[in-house]
Amino acid sequence: MNAHDSSSGSTITVWERPDDGYNGYVNGLSVSNGVFSFTKTGLYKFDVSVQAQNTSSGDTSFGVAAYVSVNSGGAYDSAAICYNGSADSGDGNNGASMQFMVNVTDISTFRVKFITDSLSSGTYISGDSTRNWTCFSCIKLAPAQ
Repeated sequence: MNAHDSSSGSTITVWERPDDGYNGYVNGLSVSNGVFSFTKTGLYKFDVSVQAQNTSSGDTSFGVAAYVSVNSGGAYDSAAICYNGSADSGDGNNGASMQFMVNVTDISTFRVKFITDSLSSGTYISGDSTRNWTCFSCIKLAPAQ
């Protein structure tokens, strides 16, 4: 993510590819308004790392959920979810991670998106254009199963 996201229950749209040279050639997914589509069929593994901060409140439960659609975004199913939180008020740093797999059998219909969840006022999912605070990798493991 290249910026913070404090809107609870919304699709994260502030994604960017690595832009500092060492991974600038990475491809395989396309994104439009926070919804990812695939360029090739296959069995894909997602590793997601989420960093969050609660700067003004003790938000004891906030997170990010991953959703997968097999019908071009007509409906989504929950694939994975990660939560964390801190009862301390102010300046809480919290991290969470999740993994999931998607067996993409048709690139024209499969979609993935990430949605923020349970963010109280003053809490945000961390993003920065120069750091990978909240990020994911998607690796093709095998042909579609």
